Amino acid sequence: MVQAHQKLPIVEIDDLQPDWSIKGFKASWKESGLVAYAYLMPLQDEPARGYVLEYSYDSEKQPGRRLTDRQIDQGTTLVSRVRARMLDAMHWAGWQVVGKQETGRDIWQHSSRLVQDKPQEQDSVTDQGKSKAITVPISAGRQSTSYTRTITARDVTFTCSRCGQEVTKVQFPGPTPRYCDTCAKEVEREKTRARVARLRERKKSV
Repeated sequence: MVQAHQKLPIVEIDDLQPDWSIKGFKASWKESGLVAYAYLMPLQDEPARGYVLEYSYDSEKQPGRRLTDRQIDQGTTLVSRVRARMLDAMHWAGWQVVGKQETGRDIWQHSSRLVQDKPQEQDSVTDQGKSKAITVPISAGRQSTSYTRTITARDVTFTCSRCGQEVTKVQFPGPTPRYCDTCAKEVEREKTRARVARLRERKKSV
C-alpha cells in the first residue's frame, strides 16, 4: 500500500522591525494549493498613526480564479492560521495594540515609538480645549530625567480632498487629515483592493 506524503505548509513572515517608511509587512501561509495573507499596513500611509491588520486568501497558482465552496472553507481556515502566526510574531517583535478603529479593528504600533515606562497623565480643561499633561521618562546615559509636555486638542477645519466637504473636528497636534471619516474608510478599502490586485498580477507574471 502506497502512502501519500502530506506536504507541510510553507509559512513566510517579513522582518517586523519598522524603518518608518510607508511600507507594510506581510505574512503568508501556503497549503493545499491556496495561500493566505496577513498584511500589517500603516493607516493612510502614515506610520505615526499606527498600523492595522488585513487578511486575504487566494489560489496559489491561479490567483483571482473563482474558488469552490471547499476552497473557501479552507481559505478561511488558513487565514485564521496565518493570523495567529502573525500575531505571535508581532508580539515577539515588540508590537502593541494602542487603540481601535470605529470598525473595532485594533490599531497597532511598534514599541520603539512608545514610551517604555508608563507616563503620568493629567487632564485639564482650558480655553483652547482639552489639555493633557504627560510626564515622559527620558534616559540620558546612566541618569534618568523627565519633562512634562502639554498637548492641547483644538478644532481643525479642513476640506476633504475626496468629496470636497468642509469638516471640523477636534484633533491633537499632527498632520491635517486629508479625508473626512467616511471617505477615509473608503480610501482605506480601495488601497486594500489595489494591494490585493497588484499581488495577483505579480503572481500571474511568475
